[in-house]
Amino acid sequence: MPFYFEDFVVELLSEIYQAVPQKVLKPEIDGVLVRGKKPIVAIEVKMSNIENHDLYRFIQKTASFKCRKIIVGLKDETTIKHKEIEVLTPQKLYNLLKLSPSSKHNKNHLNSKQR
Repeated sequence: MPFYFEDFVVELLSEIYQAVPQKVLKPEIDGVLVRGKKPIVAIEVKMSNIENHDLYRFIQKTASFKCRKIIVGLKDETTIKHKEIEVLTPQKLYNLLKLSPSSKHNKNHLNSKQR
């Protein structure tokens, strides 16, 4: 189940950011979204709550990546906020999806306003 969940979240974020998902094996990162050949988002997906040590580990893994960094988990239990990393919970992910230009809900909402 964890790999299916990781793939689902990475695919969902690829739709939101309108980018192509890729796997990275070294360092092991759940997904990287690219446009052309340029990485735009590095993604880590956890099936548990996100804690401070998860942020530090993700910072170390992605130190060479010059792009947005997102960690997704069930609940944000971090006590620090790191300027390089965006923490997403299911609710925040849902809100991001609603605002996405590729969202059907958003397109339908925009079309109804134009009528």
